[in-house]
Amino acid sequence: MSILNLIENNVDLDENKNFTAIIGINPSKGARSPMLWNHVFEKNNINCRMHCFDVNEKNIEKLILSLTKNKFFLGGAIAVPYKETIFEILYDNTNEETKNIGAINCLYRNDLGILCATNTDGEASLLSFQEKYGFVGDKKVLVMGPGGAGKAVISYFLKSMTSSKNLYVSGRSENSMKFTQDLNCNFLEWNEFENHINKFDILINCTSIGSSIDLENSPISEKIINQIKDETIVFDIIYDPSPSTLIKNLSDRKIRTIDGKKMNLLQASLAFDYCMKSTLGISNTFDIMNEKFEQLN
Repeated sequence: MSILNLIENNVDLDENKNFTAIIGINPSKGARSPMLWNHVFEKNNINCRMHCFDVNEKNIEKLILSLTKNKFFLGGAIAVPYKETIFEILYDNTNEETKNIGAINCLYRNDLGILCATNTDGEASLLSFQEKYGFVGDKKVLVMGPGGAGKAVISYFLKSMTSSKNLYVSGRSENSMKFTQDLNCNFLEWNEFENHINKFDILINCTSIGSSIDLENSPISEKIINQIKDETIVFDIIYDPSPSTLIKNLSDRKIRTIDGKKMNLLQASLAFDYCMKSTLGISNTFDIMNEKFEQLN
């Protein structure tokens, strides 16, 4: 079946020429990766593009299997809500670290041409945070939303912490609880974490609450937000909009904040290098992507 028959949006795609894609429920509504990747292609005079593939749940497995068989598909990015779904589909083609995370955001061909999956969200989140605020150390951290991106953030932040016992995770599912317990971290039910909000030194929002698809809400209610300590750092990995609803709600406080813009740039650059270095020989793309990134902000 043609790839075009499996996606919801209209794409000018030639399935018999090299291409990449970002795959999600609706990346065509504002994903930045295509603009960043395509800028690198243009700068290097490479005849390849990244397309947005909006795909519904019933077609996601068919689409991945179709892309796996198409030698012209070089790889790409995975957006919400399929980071865990596609991980399961390509489980055998992931490395041990990615298996431990349980979610992916990047597809690439290995040296044998096999479609593989990895995760660059976690590395990008930690790099962007440490660049601004340094080593996490013995600070108490709360991560809200251990979904596809959240699991990657948790796994990498643990590398910057002195003890897993200082990391708390709040989610809604049994899967979230098991993931947290397997890492020897603390789990808080979603309706419980606000009762402990004043205990944390770092708060990380990995949900989509407050993003462009849920602008009216915040992961932390306004009645609780004043209980956050003045010295707390709030990291919202949302980059659209910027600032997010949560960070807007903190504008009257002197609390230090960081949003997801730099993380978004870093994960895109890391994923591009994974995808392209073994095919078209392009690497070291951060500076080129940063040119475009600055134009978008």
